[in-house]
Amino acid sequence: MTKVVISRRNGLIYALSVEGHSGYAPSGEDIVCAAVTTLVQALHIGLSDVLGNPVDSCVDQENTKIALEWHGISPEVQAIAATICESFRALAETYPENVQLVEVQEDAS
Repeated sequence: MTKVVISRRNGLIYALSVEGHSGYAPSGEDIVCAAVTTLVQALHIGLSDVLGNPVDSCVDQENTKIALEWHGISPEVQAIAATICESFRALAETYPENVQLVEVQEDAS
């Protein structure tokens, strides 16, 4: 199963992490894995290349994990992040055996 964690601080999305294999099909044939990969790439490209917003990324191939974190709170940054997060929500609803979505809300002190 692929676990997607969306992190919010004071309601604003600021990070996303993805871990694990979906297990939908064998490697190279897994449409769920392809969708997850595409959404992560779209988020990174949208924030960094299109908007010029810095994105910190950490890839752990051994444990099949990628984590992205950004600091932009502009409406444009939040629109891209929210679109990708809603896409992950739809993917998790369509493939509940393969994708788990977890949302974490932090409140700044």
